[in-house]
Amino acid sequence: MISFFNVGNSNGLGHWSFFTGKVALLVLVSTTFFQSCTSESNDAPPAISESVQPDGLNVKTINFEGAGGLEKQLLQSTPLGFAEQLANPKRLLLVNDYLVMSDEDPNAMLKVFDLKSKERKDDLGVNGYGPGEMMSTWTVSRGSGAQDFWVYDVQLKALNRYEIGQNEREAQKQISFKETPIGLNSVVYDTDSTFGAFFQDVRSIFTQLNDKGESTERYGSWQTLAQSNQTSIEIIAQVYQGFLSIHPDHTHYALSSTVVGTIHVMDLINRKMYKILGPDGYVPNVSAVDVQGRMTYAPDVENSIHGYISVAFTNNAFWALYSGNQWKGRPGEVFNGERVFKFSLEGDLQAVYELDTPVRCIVVDGENRIIYGASDEAEPDIFEFKY
Repeated sequence: MISFFNVGNSNGLGHWSFFTGKVALLVLVSTTFFQSCTSESNDAPPAISESVQPDGLNVKTINFEGAGGLEKQLLQSTPLGFAEQLANPKRLLLVNDYLVMSDEDPNAMLKVFDLKSKERKDDLGVNGYGPGEMMSTWTVSRGSGAQDFWVYDVQLKALNRYEIGQNEREAQKQISFKETPIGLNSVVYDTDSTFGAFFQDVRSIFTQLNDKGESTERYGSWQTLAQSNQTSIEIIAQVYQGFLSIHPDHTHYALSSTVVGTIHVMDLINRKMYKILGPDGYVPNVSAVDVQGRMTYAPDVENSIHGYISVAFTNNAFWALYSGNQWKGRPGEVFNGERVFKFSLEGDLQAVYELDTPVRCIVVDGENRIIYGASDEAEPDIFEFKY
């Protein structure tokens, strides 16, 4: 079926680059490889299966509904009192006793808060196109030092290094990926010469790059999904796009898919992948769109339910923030969630938490048993949830 479709501003879809501009008329080709469905949770234990991908990678799939047979634990929030200092919070990073908050504030794109004194310590990041400057803050990841961290600017395709306490607002180091193929969605720091990456339209689920932007290793493939759904690998990769995270010991990557309720975790040491499916049993109805000769996908903005919007690692676990909010009628709410799922590094569901305040991103202090979450609602703030 061929139909016609008008697209205006994204209204919340701005993190997909192909929806950020105004397009007068597009050709829409309806596809059937995804069907909308929701299922009532039976809270049964997760179903686990093992498979081998065409590239030989072992994959363990964990499929669960609801709370996966576990009892939800309600967590009470305590605001840290930073509301007047935040504009529009995006990503959080825990760096020892400091919280780094990426914020849509052109005067202070990165705000550093001291958790001991509960005071703002540093303002980092200069908005611009010049050396040491950046235009956006997409992913944040720990560096190799005690107080350094890296920020990926998806707009300029550059990774920027900062260090807390150095009183330097510009990036101390910049690595450009401008020559890297199109679709470089997320980059995280791995080593001084290796970087984890996710592309929207390549064959691998995870890619490792060197500092020249060249691929040195690939993990996982979209090939099986593409074949079973009779669609292109490029469309599959776009559907599963989201945020890339890395374990503090640089042993695991995680991709939290914001459109589909799915998380992919790659164990770099044992070369095994874990695929998490759940908790609502929802799969979006997605259509392919021809945009100037390039096929891309168009979310069903009327009925789509947002998926995983943040993943955080602790030493022996990863924690996933799930939205579960519907696009229709409230696009501003889809990037916030109240449900947090804790998994072992082997993908086993260990705990389910219900937050009393919706947040858009999380980090976890495993030693002190605190989840930190940032809210971007009417009065944005950072909250702590003790578990």
